[in-house]
Amino acid sequence: MLASWDAEEYAAIGSTEWVEEFATWAVPNMVAYVNVDVAVSGPHFRLDAVPELWGLVEDTIKDVPSPKASGKSIYDEWTADGGEAGGT
Repeated sequence: MLASWDAEEYAAIGSTEWVEEFATWAVPNMVAYVNVDVAVSGPHFRLDAVPELWGLVEDTIKDVPSPKASGKSIYDEWTADGGEAGGT
């Protein structure tokens, strides 16, 4: 299941209420909670994640072309901009 809430930042009402309502189902079945409320915030890629997800994200962005039409991947642009591979 993929869920998204719009305009819920004030007190996180949408996601908080959903988890409280479906906690008995969500807790044993949830694999990951990915907060993308600032997924688009400018021209530079930024990665904040638990260490267990770094490799997955890095491998993925190596295969995604940069929207800057540079012929490079997002990973290439990110590391050129000072992004640190490996979560360090």
